[in-house]
Amino acid sequence: MSTLRQMKALAKKLGAKVEDYKCGDSHCCLVEAPHRKVWVDGGVHELVETVYQPWKPDYDDIIERMNCGLDDCVGECDWCDGDSEVAS
Repeated sequence: MSTLRQMKALAKKLGAKVEDYKCGDSHCCLVEAPHRKVWVDGGVHELVETVYQPWKPDYDDIIERMNCGLDDCVGECDWCDGDSEVAS
């Protein structure tokens, strides 16, 4: 079973940003790909895992998805080009 520490170490190696927080009854983990990159698994800029407490996000699943790698974001992209509603 993977831990948050292991996931953060992989994120750092890949240049990704991690947010792991609790809000109300939820525990959320977000892993944002580096600028102008998308996660190969899903072609998205951010991997998101949200669960209800007392459960924790499935760090094994997130790490598995991160291990699929990164790809370049191509074409017009509101996330990369700074559309405030998408990139915030």
